[in-house]
Amino acid sequence: VYDLKVADTAAVVRVAYQVKQHDGVSDETGIQQLVDRMSHDTEFDRAFFVTTAPAVSAAAEALASQHEIEILTERHLVHWILSSGLAGLRDEGGAP
Repeated sequence: VYDLKVADTAAVVRVAYQVKQHDGVSDETGIQQLVDRMSHDTEFDRAFFVTTAPAVSAAAEALASQHEIEILTERHLVHWILSSGLAGLRDEGGAP
């Protein structure tokens, strides 16, 4: 099961995301879910495991590397949000 499946209309790059809200260290469970889904749905060009945890386990890193899955931890996620301009998007009520 993936959390988000993204493709543009020209289908230039198809990306699968598995997103988890974790504290501490994310283990390989979420990455394995992504691997399992992608083994049945071969249309993806890239995959990302995104976690709010500050780190992932060595087993998670090894599994992701084996399947060419990019990992974004808390630090990477915050940097991406801030650098993409998403941090400045707010509705009129001031909520993100």
